[in-house]
Amino acid sequence: MTETAQVIEMLSPQFKDGCYKVKSREKGALEFKQDFNENCLRKCLKTIAAFSNCGGGKIEFGVTDSPRILCGTQGDIDEAEIQNLLLKHLHPIPDTEISEHDVHGFRLVVMDVASAARPPVLAVSECQTIGEKKSSTVLNPGVVYFRRAGQTRPATGIEFSSLLEKRDQSVRQSILGLIARAGDVGFDNVAIADFRNSNAGSDAVTLWVSEDTAKDLKIIDKGRLVQSAGAPAYEIRGAIQSIVPRDRDPRKPLLPAQAVRVLRPAIHKIFGASFPWAERHLNTVAKHLGFWNDNTGDKLNVETDSVTRRPMYYEAGRSAIEKFATRDPDAFVDVVGSRPTKTAWRQKKKMEPEVSVEAKAPTSL
Repeated sequence: MTETAQVIEMLSPQFKDGCYKVKSREKGALEFKQDFNENCLRKCLKTIAAFSNCGGGKIEFGVTDSPRILCGTQGDIDEAEIQNLLLKHLHPIPDTEISEHDVHGFRLVVMDVASAARPPVLAVSECQTIGEKKSSTVLNPGVVYFRRAGQTRPATGIEFSSLLEKRDQSVRQSILGLIARAGDVGFDNVAIADFRNSNAGSDAVTLWVSEDTAKDLKIIDKGRLVQSAGAPAYEIRGAIQSIVPRDRDPRKPLLPAQAVRVLRPAIHKIFGASFPWAERHLNTVAKHLGFWNDNTGDKLNVETDSVTRRPMYYEAGRSAIEKFATRDPDAFVDVVGSRPTKTAWRQKKKMEPEVSVEAKAPTSL
């Protein structure tokens, strides 16, 4: 399927009443904008940051707001200008890619925002709109933005903690992977290549080796880098898996149905016995917290069992979900609740204004 075909499939436009109406709605990884100019891009900066923090996403320019209709866009921005705006207002700079598509005769511009390698991406300077009668602030410095219920909002404490934990877990896995590889090869046979100065006007690479290895080292001609689709890649043949009986696994894994049952008392204590809580709600909040950005899971909070291929929820993930519900109930409802559920929650708060949820350590799960 071509990229344009993918865009059409995502939009699901239907011709009705003389125009193409967009059936798709905005969601966690998708947002629509009408214009493609600098002012509109400024308004998109916090969404770009949020997408980068939440596993990536797309902004499609050329769709009206309400109702959502294909209108196309005549605007244009040089990619250098885009990078300058990102460099000035966000850090680290999100990785973006711009593409153009002809959809039923309308020119659509799509911005793909990649997931940040080292989140969080945060706003580092204030940004104002331009070309309007009265400018407004669209980006506040020091704020980490997050996607919740299809909208971009400042991250809550739990959401921010989830970003940091995900980043730290990625670093830990990388280090452990290197150590495991070194153990297989033998630490006396391992060399460390330092490429930090390789771009400073020369191809010099510093190679750190043990004394015994250095004695046997003759000539290194050139390191040959295998690439796949233009990206550096290492080919791994075979796999090593460590299978631990579930009842002996210190991470205390539970199947989704079991995790739902374990968490239900805490959820109902916070939101009431009528609050919907099922496997799909569990999955939704786990995805929101970034546990399922990779289909196999982050290996810390959730994971797909390598043998049964069923999702498993570890104690750390269940604890994080309970913390989210306890400390940020409004945000929690925004993430998992349907429109009636959100309405019922707001009414409950109005009827019991004096009741507040205390931030406490979650019970053992």
